[in-house]
Amino acid sequence: MSSLPSDPPTNGHADRQPDSRGNGHALERVLVLGASAGGLDALANLLVQFGSDFPAPVCAVLHVGSAARGDFARSLHRASPMPARLAEDGDALVAGEVLVAPPDHHLLVERDRARVVHGPKENLSRPAIDPLFRSAAAAFGPGAVGVLCSGLLDDGVAGLDTIRQSGGTTFVQDPADADYPDLPRNALESVAVNGAFPIRRMGAAIRHALAAPLPADLSSDARQRALAETEISKQARSDIAKEEMLGEQVPFACPECGGPLWKMDHTGVRRFRCHVGHGYTDTSLANAQEEATERALWAALRSLEERANLLGDMASDMDGHGAGLNSFSERAQTAREHADQLRSLLLSDR
Repeated sequence: MSSLPSDPPTNGHADRQPDSRGNGHALERVLVLGASAGGLDALANLLVQFGSDFPAPVCAVLHVGSAARGDFARSLHRASPMPARLAEDGDALVAGEVLVAPPDHHLLVERDRARVVHGPKENLSRPAIDPLFRSAAAAFGPGAVGVLCSGLLDDGVAGLDTIRQSGGTTFVQDPADADYPDLPRNALESVAVNGAFPIRRMGAAIRHALAAPLPADLSSDARQRALAETEISKQARSDIAKEEMLGEQVPFACPECGGPLWKMDHTGVRRFRCHVGHGYTDTSLANAQEEATERALWAALRSLEERANLLGDMASDMDGHGAGLNSFSERAQTAREHADQLRSLLLSDR
């Protein structure tokens, strides 16, 4: 683990209404946070370490279902000395305020404001962490600080590496400190992060990073790729030329829309995109393919059972007579046998 300065004093709880006014200064830094399972407590315990004098805007993505309400954002608001609320498209980014991705929408950042878009799912999620982290890398480069907390699978890992490649600072929650260690562990295996800390020490690491001199803001290929992908997330528009610029086409179909996929190896995480914007890591693509295969098998089972029932009815209608009786009965029996085999496969622990 990396060494740290002492934890800064934290303000007491303040349940005040957020103020969305701009602060009149050009923003140079942004803090972006990502978490999934177990992440609400982790984010609350991190934000409580900051006060209203926090020197950067904070944007957070927590994996929630599309039908979720805003309770999780209110929980963060109650826990944090900073005002926290669900983001709305066009909100100004204000130092010392927290914007949270609303359900079923991605949260992106530009240089001075937030964008909330109903773009294509990434890693089977909307909101997803990767789009926020990529947009922060594109807009702020070395001024972006990204943090991944408790969670499952690997959404956010590629985005964290994009922040690193763009000159920004990257932290993950110590897996031993996380309720669900998969996400921070996957990040540590794929990204050369600046540090891994328990949440109780993460606040000091972030403040230390934000207080350091800002490196030269040099353009990089990583930032240009991040900007191109951010535009795809906003527009969900077919753009094969843009995909070919980002990667090479592979012989896989997008499980979400059936379109072709392009492979991108620019970060430590291998990823795939279709030309309308659905995005996957190799892990989430494999999971999506498994789900698509299971759906297809259940549909095949239904079709076989319907076929067996139809052929059986046709045989019954012949009332024991006719040249086609045996043919219908045999075909019905074959369909039932195939259905039984497929049902056994579906019900087994594959």
